[in-house]
Amino acid sequence: LSFSTKINLDLEKYIPESTFLNVNGKDDFELELSIQKNSSPLIRMYSELKNIELTSPLSSLTKGKTKTLPTEILITNLINPSLKLSNQLIDLHIRDLDKYEGYISIGKKCSLFPNVVVYDRSQIGNNVQVHGGTVIGSDGFGYEFDGVCHQKIIHFGYVTIEDDVEIGANCTIDRGRFGKTQIGQGTKIDNLCQVGHNVVIGKHCIVVADTAIGGSSEIGDFVTMAAQVGVAGHIEIGPYSVLVARTGVTKSLPGGEPNKPAFYSGFPVGPHEEKRKEMVYPRKIPKILSRLKSMEERVTKLEG
Repeated sequence: LSFSTKINLDLEKYIPESTFLNVNGKDDFELELSIQKNSSPLIRMYSELKNIELTSPLSSLTKGKTKTLPTEILITNLINPSLKLSNQLIDLHIRDLDKYEGYISIGKKCSLFPNVVVYDRSQIGNNVQVHGGTVIGSDGFGYEFDGVCHQKIIHFGYVTIEDDVEIGANCTIDRGRFGKTQIGQGTKIDNLCQVGHNVVIGKHCIVVADTAIGGSSEIGDFVTMAAQVGVAGHIEIGPYSVLVARTGVTKSLPGGEPNKPAFYSGFPVGPHEEKRKEMVYPRKIPKILSRLKSMEERVTKLEG
C-alpha cells in the first residue's frame, strides 16, 4: 500500500532556534507513505528547499533562499522512529528520535564503528573514520567552587571535525564551553586520547596513544605528538613541532619549519638536544661517586 501527496511545511515550527543552526522559510515537500507486508512503514519526504534559508556559524551549512538543496528524508519504524537525511552537504542518521536533543552533521563517506557516541551540536566532515568507543561532543570538565560544592559549568559550544580525519578507539573529544573544539583536516588521532574543551588542533597533525590536551590549547599544523604527551590548558604549540614520548608541556612552544621541525621532550619541556644531555648526567652519578670515594681514601692515606 502506497500513498503520496504534496504538503507545504513551515520548518521554523518544527526546528527550534539555536546559535548553531537557524532555519527560516517554508517550502513544498513531496510525501510518500509506504506500507509493505513484513516490513516497517516508511515515510519518504523530498524537497529542493529552494525557499528555505539556513544560517549557521559553520559556513558549509549556510544556504540562501535563492539556492536549491535537493534533500531526501526517510522516517522508518514509526513506533520508535529513526531518521535519515541526505543532501549535498550532509548524510545524517538518527536511530532514535526520542533521544535526539540537537543538531548533528555527518558528511559523506564517513565510517562510525560500533559504540561511537556523537552528541548534539557536532559537525563531522567528509571521509572521516571514528573507531569504536569514541565519544564526540561530551561536556568539558568545568566546575566553579561556590564555597560549599563544585557547581557544574554548562558547555554550550560544539565540535567540528574537518575532512579526512581518523580518530582511534576510546577517545574523548569535548565540546567547547561557548565556541568550538576543532580537529583540523587530515589529522590522525590514535587510541585513548583526550581532547579538552575549546582545543584547536591544526591540519595534518599526528596524535599518538594516551595523549591528553588540556582545554583551550592550540596545536599548530603538522605537529606530531608521540605517546603519552601531556599538554596543560591554554598552551600554544607552533606548527612543525615534534613532541617526544611522555613530554609534559606547561608553557607555549615556538614551532619549526617544513624541512626543519622543532623537537621537544622532557618535563618540564625543553629543546630535545638539551634534554638528552640532561638525561645523561644522572647516569654518570655512580661513576662520579666512585671516583669521589677513591679520592677521599687517597686523601685519608696522605693525611695519615
